[in-house]
Parts: sequence; structure tokens; C-alpha cells
Amino acid sequence: MKNSIVTAVTEQLSALPENMQQRVLEFVQALKISERRSVSGKQLLRFAGLIPPDDLQLMRQAIALQHRLTLISRDNYFREVEELMFEVW
Repeated sequence: MKNSIVTAVTEQLSALPENMQQRVLEFVQALKISERRSVSGKQLLRFAGLIPPDDLQLMRQAIALQHRLTLISRDNYFREVEELMFEVW
């Protein structure tokens, strides 16, 4: 299954102009970086209560904003790749 996906993506990618191939590469790199890495809650307990509540609220707001920006960015990438695929076909 994995090999067939790689083959299909490679075939589609080879039909794109070089500048668009570069954008697809950057998108794939961004996806790889964004993979979630987990830490057990037990490891984090020693930090409980150390951050002031006001700072925590600022952090929540920054994280929510970044999340929205990430979703917008991903949606735009997908739209552009979709448009390119239709142009090529």
C-alpha cells in the first residue's frame, strides 16, 4: 500500500513544473516537522503550578492562533495542489 502511494505521488509530481515541485517538497517537509511527539503526563507533573495563570492564558491564545494559521496554510496548500493536478490532467 505504502509503495503504491509513493509511486502515485511521484508520477503526479513529475508532471508538475519545477517551482511547484519545490512547493510540494516544502509542504511534505512541513508535514514531517508537524508530527506529534508525546511526553507522558507523569514526566510533566514536576512543572505543575510553575507558570502564572496570566502567562498560561497568553500561551493558550498564541497556540489557538497558531493552530488556526496552520489550518489555513494547509488548506491553501491542498487547494493549490488540487488546482495544479486539474491543470496537468
